Amino acid sequence: MKTFTTFVYNLYSCLIGWIGFGTLLCLNACTTPKSSNESIAFYYWKTHYHLNSFERAYLQKQDVQKIYLHCFDIALENGQPKPQGVLLWQEAALKGIEYIPTVFIQNEILQKADTSHLHELAQHTFSLCKQILAAQQLSIKELQIDCDWTESTRDSYFYFLKCLKQNNITLSTTLRLYQYKYATKSGIPPADYVSLMCYNMGNMKKAQNENSILNKKDLQAYLQSTKAYPLPLNIALPIFNWTLLYNNQTFKGILYQVPDLQNRYWKRISEISYICVQAHFDSICQQNFYPNESIRMETISKKDLEQALLTIQHYVNNSKNEIIYFDLDSSKIRHCLY
Repeated sequence: MKTFTTFVYNLYSCLIGWIGFGTLLCLNACTTPKSSNESIAFYYWKTHYHLNSFERAYLQKQDVQKIYLHCFDIALENGQPKPQGVLLWQEAALKGIEYIPTVFIQNEILQKADTSHLHELAQHTFSLCKQILAAQQLSIKELQIDCDWTESTRDSYFYFLKCLKQNNITLSTTLRLYQYKYATKSGIPPADYVSLMCYNMGNMKKAQNENSILNKKDLQAYLQSTKAYPLPLNIALPIFNWTLLYNNQTFKGILYQVPDLQNRYWKRISEISYICVQAHFDSICQQNFYPNESIRMETISKKDLEQALLTIQHYVNNSKNEIIYFDLDSSKIRHCLY
């Protein structure tokens, strides 16, 4: 815990300055999937805060008033919880936007932590978030914690949240679909509201699975025949894509670049899948591929989002009247929301 404390007090002594705004671009008319009474918000999940002119203009066009700002992760390093990927400002925060600091905490940290360590961790977490926002003369009114807690870590996690609530702020947490469906086993977090994450619902490890980011069948299975959640909630939806790699149907990982598929080394086997037919080095991914390795490219379209919203609105009361898109990025907005 001492390493975390030192980090908190020393980080922003070397905070880099921000640069000025660029010139706004005019946007053509575009429609973001939502119902008439739902406002739009975004997660910002990069380690350096900088918006391009398209993103700034889009936020203005859609009258976005909230950004859930990923400030850092809390992860185990040498057996101790430490902040990782701490946000640095490269430009000034936008006026008229409420920035809600958002922190991801690894579930493993909660497995063996006692109450004294959790209380200390909550203090350091709030302190670092406060410093990050203070760099832009912003104060913390609200904080969101992102954690894939389990039944075995529930009590520790909920105690951590109660400690954070002592700072007299609005506190929210993310809520996975299984935590929503199995609320009795998962427990209800001691928060003011939750953000229901309607994505990452399928099994990406199955090579023949449907879209594991978002698909109507899995979404409906989680939401139907479920009692109303006892806390207010809003809805989080995906606007990202990924490419999954398999070897003989066994999941190997996520590729962060799509390999060059326009050559003799790959054979198309479905609309979104390819199989490697000859060993080669791919300069885009900077790695070797071998025969019987396959990839599946999963993307989200505007139609997918519209169908998901219809399903969600049928089963879930979005009592906060807010949709949060993950995450704020011009290429993802162009692909999914236009």
